[in-house]
Amino acid sequence: MLEKQQQILDECLFEDKKERLVIEYGDLIYYTIRKTLLFYNLPFTKEDIEDLRIEVFIRLFENDCRKLKQFDSKKLNLAGWIKLIANQTTLDEIRKKDPYALSKQKGRVFIEDVQERFDFDEKSRLDARQMLMLIHETIEEMSLQDKTILKLFYYQQLSLSQVASIIGKNNRSTQVAKSRAKKKLKEKIEKKIRNGV
Repeated sequence: MLEKQQQILDECLFEDKKERLVIEYGDLIYYTIRKTLLFYNLPFTKEDIEDLRIEVFIRLFENDCRKLKQFDSKKLNLAGWIKLIANQTTLDEIRKKDPYALSKQKGRVFIEDVQERFDFDEKSRLDARQMLMLIHETIEEMSLQDKTILKLFYYQQLSLSQVASIIGKNNRSTQVAKSRAKKKLKEKIEKKIRNGV
């Protein structure tokens, strides 16, 4: 399985042959997009999913396959990485069409900031939907200050200076508080994953 994954990746990166990746992971991308839309209770059609699937492939192949070059087989398998990209692309496209669509449902989740930094093994790897729920639940369990800072930055997408003025701190202190809150969130999620969530 790993050998096949590596062959598909090598064909894309070194031979500019993308057909096998499209065939192998097309359905996975389709169902990942569908799951993400269902998770947020957003209306969609088959055409919407197809449009998003095309967008995912564009994202995977643009800039000389930059996203595929970022793949790290020590952290995730290729299917997991592609699911992560599909999920992130779907969330980005939803935000473009309606910046408040996600906050009306479950709140925005900064999956790229959190998930890409975890060290995964096959036992602890969660699918994108589970990870979204885990991030959301864990933020809710944090201290009021940490929860407020994370929500202002990532759910409401406010700038550093906007958050600083809301919480009554200067930009430097706010940046430090944000970094600490993210670190605590990461540690809490890693602990939950180790303990079987």
